[in-house]
Amino acid sequence: MPEDDVSILFIEGYGHASFMQEHFLKSGRIQGIIPFDSCQRFRVWVTDPESLSPEDTYPDAFGVERCIQEISSGKYHAIVVVDLAHRVDEFQGALGEHVQDFCQNGGVVAFPSSESSLVCMLQYLFGVTWNRSEYFQTTWSPCSENLQLVNYSFGKGNFSRRLIQDYSTKGNTLRGVPPHERCFGVSSTSTTQSLVPTMNGRSVPPEVSAEDYDVVMAMHEYGKGIIAYFGDVNAEDKTIQLVAAFVQSRAHPNCQSIALRGCQMMSSIRSEP
Repeated sequence: MPEDDVSILFIEGYGHASFMQEHFLKSGRIQGIIPFDSCQRFRVWVTDPESLSPEDTYPDAFGVERCIQEISSGKYHAIVVVDLAHRVDEFQGALGEHVQDFCQNGGVVAFPSSESSLVCMLQYLFGVTWNRSEYFQTTWSPCSENLQLVNYSFGKGNFSRRLIQDYSTKGNTLRGVPPHERCFGVSSTSTTQSLVPTMNGRSVPPEVSAEDYDVVMAMHEYGKGIIAYFGDVNAEDKTIQLVAAFVQSRAHPNCQSIALRGCQMMSSIRSEP
């Protein structure tokens, strides 16, 4: 579908600081093009607005109730939960079921985060088998055992085919990721990258079993929709580009009407006495 037709809701305010949503707004350029620039975007800051600094780009709306209204409106193909790094229980209690319904009914949900503390919530809401693993920097590679699905899931947006290649970032990794859910992970040539000599150059090769294989990006189909975890700590440009490519590639033309009917139905049921 044309990228101009992809509507995205950005949920912000659950991170340690506001740096990541600023990166999503202003970074990640490829040949002068900013990721998400061709999409319809709406930003809701759900926690205390006083945590925003004067230099921050102010969102379009504030508050949990407004966020719920937007999720249930049927206007969006995708949700990006920007840096759910702490206050995970608060997010789950206030928005978890709404985001779950959105995905169940065909929506795409991306979780780029500087922490992996949200993984237990993803297990509970979406049934993933993933577990928190390590924290290190290396060169990550598209997972060769799942390359066809990776190409499909990241390869249909602006410039996105050129993103499916090795790149270096520091990440909170996952293990226990089934082969068909792996996106980017360690390769046979991966070694740790660190300014500390004793931590640099350690081999982190892939293992045969999912329990021993480190992945920095993973996806999981849920209902008619799909979620993805992006474990980049620093919101590197390449990661932002990959989030945009994933959202644009996996959004479906009929998702909007499906999500509208499903989310509005669930919202109506929950509002009944």
